[in-house]
Amino acid sequence: MGTKNYDNATDLITFSRASGGTALRKISYGSELVTNGTFDSDTDWTLNAATISSGNLTFTPTAVGSITFVTGSSAVFSAGKIYKLNYDVLSNNLSSASVRINFGGGNIVSLYSLSVGSHSQIVYAYGDAPFKLESYVNVVAGSFTIDNISVKEVIFDQTDGELTLFNHPTDVPRIEYAPDGTVKGLLVEEARTNLITYSEDFTDAIWATASQNLGVAPVVTADQTTSPDGNTNADRVFFETTGTSSVDRSRLRVASSTSLTGTGVFSVWIKEVSPGQPDLKIMIINGVGTTIVTPTAEWVRYSTPATAFTVYQPEIRLTGSDGTSSDVYLYGAQFEVGSFPTSYIPTSGSTATRAADIAYIPVTDFGYNQNQTGTFLLSWIAPDGYNGRPLSITSSVGTGDRFADIFGFSTSGVNLYSNHTGGDLYSLAPYTDGVENKIAFTMGENDAAACLNGGTVDTDIATGTPPASNYINFGVWAGSYLNGHIKSIQYYPRRLTNTQLQELTS
Repeated sequence: MGTKNYDNATDLITFSRASGGTALRKISYGSELVTNGTFDSDTDWTLNAATISSGNLTFTPTAVGSITFVTGSSAVFSAGKIYKLNYDVLSNNLSSASVRINFGGGNIVSLYSLSVGSHSQIVYAYGDAPFKLESYVNVVAGSFTIDNISVKEVIFDQTDGELTLFNHPTDVPRIEYAPDGTVKGLLVEEARTNLITYSEDFTDAIWATASQNLGVAPVVTADQTTSPDGNTNADRVFFETTGTSSVDRSRLRVASSTSLTGTGVFSVWIKEVSPGQPDLKIMIINGVGTTIVTPTAEWVRYSTPATAFTVYQPEIRLTGSDGTSSDVYLYGAQFEVGSFPTSYIPTSGSTATRAADIAYIPVTDFGYNQNQTGTFLLSWIAPDGYNGRPLSITSSVGTGDRFADIFGFSTSGVNLYSNHTGGDLYSLAPYTDGVENKIAFTMGENDAAACLNGGTVDTDIATGTPPASNYINFGVWAGSYLNGHIKSIQYYPRRLTNTQLQELTS
């Protein structure tokens, strides 16, 4: 049997996630699909209860229950592809939540809530559909003017793609890159909730500016530079103090403390406006632990040490002992329950939850050998200070009897579990946080072996009959997640030698 290579996670892996999810990814865009998004004429549009005037389009609903629409014939959404939509809202007098626009393929945007200004949206096409703007009107209320519509296909992982903090639609796997452009792999995470309700708008009332002693309340200006997600939505914040003491403070913080029992972590992106800005501190008031931040010319995501608390109030501050002023850009504030930060979850007016990633391969989909021992080779990257499960081979999706279950401990070692051993088969050397680690293992009756990162091969010649395997699960077993990256997996339908196990993982 020849070798099969799969470079795309969707080629072989069954994947789902019941929400969007961000990851740093190489993003590029196809050609413009809308022939006349500037509305300089009406030759490309069929109008109903809408008019084109002075280079823009205005909807004016005319009757309760009517459907008004304009249709452009040039662009077509193709099933399974992702598109980026840009458009400008010039005016919005709608007062009804029931008025909306359909961007094709069943992707709905509520119009009444859109403010005047530029907007972007990522759309996943569930079926083939022509591009069209539709307004389903249940209540007649006002009008809506739009201009500068752009529709381009999102293209992943091209060599010339720009690294972007991209918010992947529901059920789209996330292949993440490091800031230097090297691929980290498929990101698999547990569910988390961002409890900060305005994560990108530091001018909103949920954020308070405050002074203490000789400190001056910071000045916040919205949407001043390009953020990690590629849009002009990062805020500028100027911190200032006329004092020199650590109690002379310029403070930006979540306005109200919130009760919560448990462990949590606060994270935010920071970038300097000009070189040489002094240190800032990020912290959770009423918690324990402060991160000292030295802003740089590049966006960096900083986080506080995880802390146990009963109330939380994230804060960013400048003190007089650090310097007299600090001029920085901020983006993407997140507070989440847990002992480490996970990928960014955008919010705009309410908390938001990123669902868990589910990724697996049924063994019936490839040449899996149930009758004799095979060999697995896995490369993965785990986050700093977290113990997680990069791979399990089981009877049920994500749980059940275990042919093999890798549980990585960065301090005490990598354990390999299996039901045919009655528990812990190996305790290999600890892996290294934040970098690629490799493990190769083979598990047959009275013949099992494993090797981590080219180290000593651990063997066992007194094992039972391995249980039948139905699924290869990525990053999870029984609700315990990797919260990291799967870089690659290889399967050999035969038992490799111990020397080969070492060579493959070196």
